Amino acid sequence: MGNSSTNFNKNALGGTIRGIFALNARTLWRALFISVTAALSSFAVHVSHAQSAMRNTAKTDSMIQAQRWDVSIDLFRLSYGKSQSVMIRYGTWNKGAWRLCLGNGGYSDLKVGSEPDTLGGQTPVPDYRHKGASLDFQLGYEAHKSIKRHQLFFGSDITYQFSFGSYTYPPNGRGSISTIGLGPFVGVKYRILGRLSVSIEAQAHFAYNVQRFAPNQGTAWDDNRLLSVNFYPVHSINLSYHF
Repeated sequence: MGNSSTNFNKNALGGTIRGIFALNARTLWRALFISVTAALSSFAVHVSHAQSAMRNTAKTDSMIQAQRWDVSIDLFRLSYGKSQSVMIRYGTWNKGAWRLCLGNGGYSDLKVGSEPDTLGGQTPVPDYRHKGASLDFQLGYEAHKSIKRHQLFFGSDITYQFSFGSYTYPPNGRGSISTIGLGPFVGVKYRILGRLSVSIEAQAHFAYNVQRFAPNQGTAWDDNRLLSVNFYPVHSINLSYHF
């Protein structure tokens, strides 16, 4: 009798343990199946997004390669106030481009005078007005070294600038400066979007200047000719639209 009771308890305990293990095994396999399914779904979504990003990148890169023109505004020069310039380029992103820049140094209309010199007894200079403006022109070529959206460019411009002014004191005074020069440059550009880029450029300038001044109407022009060399660490900061 005692042996039968002992065997029954052992069999019941063994059945309970086997049931627990079977339940835990089913739960474990179910959890493992759900985890694997979720991981595969997440991986599929990630792959889909990566493929979509790759397609968008390839589309953007293809568009960048197909564009030949861009129009640029010099933000650095625009920050001066009245000074403005517009540059047009034609070429390819990887090889190079011809460039044409038209600009103006602004228009000025200044009234100048002096206070009487009560101590020295000198006659003060009367009020006078100075009016002036300047125009400039650049034509050149730039070579490109491009890596995806980044670009190093370098080249040279032929430059011409004409500045002129008039004065009411001395009576009907006039003056002008004509400058022709060569401007080697180097810069970097980054393609922010498919059609938009920003660049910064440094330039040296070797110029021949002709300054002319006539103190009075009917007076012969006084000419002054000189050579100049200048270096501009930041010559321009261009925002460009490509098409």
